Amino acid sequence: MDPAAPTRRHVTQGLLQTAATLGFLRLALGSNAFAAAVKPLTEAWAGGVADLARDFRQRSLSPLQWQQAIAGLNATVPIHELLSYIDFARLKTALESRGPGEHFERVRLPPLETSGQRIWTAIFILPQGDAIPPHAHNNLATAHLVLQGRFRARTFDRVEDAPGRMVLKPNMDAVFHVGETVSMSDDCDNAHWFIAENSPVFTFDVSLRSPDLRQYQNPTDRDGRIFIAPADGRRNDGLVEAAVIDYGTSLSRFGKAANFLMYR
Repeated sequence: MDPAAPTRRHVTQGLLQTAATLGFLRLALGSNAFAAAVKPLTEAWAGGVADLARDFRQRSLSPLQWQQAIAGLNATVPIHELLSYIDFARLKTALESRGPGEHFERVRLPPLETSGQRIWTAIFILPQGDAIPPHAHNNLATAHLVLQGRFRARTFDRVEDAPGRMVLKPNMDAVFHVGETVSMSDDCDNAHWFIAENSPVFTFDVSLRSPDLRQYQNPTDRDGRIFIAPADGRRNDGLVEAAVIDYGTSLSRFGKAANFLMYR
């Protein structure tokens, strides 16, 4: 099929540009023309993401400044116009057919991939009542733009890192709605725990490696995560001692909303 055909599959002219070339996302998109008025805004968004990535890698922006800037940039996306082109019910069926828990599909954005910046972009789904277990990252910055659902995030700053454990400072317990962004970096909210509160949650994620600003003693798994148990070691000073645990243990203990809501 001609990729230039003016169909809903070209909703991806910015936020989701050319993603419809993936057979997976063809299930989610319909057949009407993408609003011409939105195209310049979404293209500007893609260019802005690339510019922020370049500044971040060149250390013109600190990790925290990148988080603030990407949230501000995401707020300029004409989110409701874009979302009117996506059939979330069909997308949900396609993703959940892969099994329980979170799933994602990589979305390749040519404006970003030709920018010279290594930026990873994807659509995630988290089924209702499920949680992404608490985990941390090493030298990574990510931003999650909520596309559908209510995304509750509990986050922690990583105060200390030692083999097999971390010391965390609880930072935030908040609900994010459509069009809002929750982010993390080495500077802020490095450890986090997410749940889908009232419906499946879809997010559009942007991730990039940060300069090696810190040397950590706990290696990540192949997905770039370090799973932890923040419920096990609350201290009198308000900090949390969190043991590093394997993914299976983490999923069984913290992979449901009920576990999230019991944590205080």
